[in-house]
Amino acid sequence: MITFGTRVFENVKNKEVVHFGKFKIRGLCVADTVLLYGSGSGDWVVGDTCLILAAGKLVRLSRLDCVKAFLLGLKGKVVVDAVSAELVFLKKAVVGNLRAETAIFGQETLVGFVQSRQAVFLDPHVWFKNEPSINVVEYRYSVTG
Repeated sequence: MITFGTRVFENVKNKEVVHFGKFKIRGLCVADTVLLYGSGSGDWVVGDTCLILAAGKLVRLSRLDCVKAFLLGLKGKVVVDAVSAELVFLKKAVVGNLRAETAIFGQETLVGFVQSRQAVFLDPHVWFKNEPSINVVEYRYSVTG
């Protein structure tokens, strides 16, 4: 399912959900591939690969459960209360509770609670509200100018 413009999704199950524009997800959205590009809000997104791109103002989700999750704030920010994934990439994102095997943190990211086996930091501008629970940490940036 590929849609454009303003759209309300209510308890959607499909092979793929691709939307460009403003959206509202009521209930559950389940798909192998979920691509949300624009701005909007939602209750619960479940998928194999989830790409959430805040191209407008703000994307606000209550829950995101995916195998691979990519949360990218382009012009706006991505705000999610709870994220559970095997691999997650965050850039210009605010997450309340993050559980992931591997978490990759980009710029301007704020996370309340992190539980991850491995974390990769691509930028020094990452903040944690609570002490993170991370087994292996890797830094891929330089602070020298």
